Amino acid sequence: PGALPTRDIRQHPEDFPQVLDTVYWVEAMALQADVLVSLSGIVLFCHTIRMFEVVRFHATMAMLTDSLARAMNMLAHFAVFYIGCVALFGVIGHAIFGHAVDAYATLASSMYEVVKMSLDIFDSLDSMSGAHPVLAFVFHMACAVLLLLLLFNVLLAIVMDAFSNTVANVASTSPTLLSSF
Repeated sequence: PGALPTRDIRQHPEDFPQVLDTVYWVEAMALQADVLVSLSGIVLFCHTIRMFEVVRFHATMAMLTDSLARAMNMLAHFAVFYIGCVALFGVIGHAIFGHAVDAYATLASSMYEVVKMSLDIFDSLDSMSGAHPVLAFVFHMACAVLLLLLLFNVLLAIVMDAFSNTVANVASTSPTLLSSF
């Protein structure tokens, strides 16, 4: 009972429907694996959100979740502004470098590169410099200053302001986590 002998489909065309069924089965299994990975991500996200609710048992621990709740409105406005900046830089990058740099060939890939630049990942800088050295430097510096330095600090300021407001509302006499045990 070893492996079945291999047969060439060109010499045995009657095997083609079985080969086609096998290909469809493999594609269906790959789709199910993708769905399983996506569902696992959703379940993990839901459990993370639930964990934030669980840590509210203590006043000091609740400050973390309260800070995020207070910051949500400002974070939503920040997200709209960030998406607008990414879209603007994506369109500019596509217009300037789209014909010469593959990473900026489409508008979607250009926006993806701008998001990576906002996270301090400058993969396409060498190819941009090869296409337009001066414009690449200006584009790089504008992205670095606006997206990386300025907007990242604004994000930190939003979260820190919400945390300081939450701490101010919690009484200083509330017990610490260690003292409650």
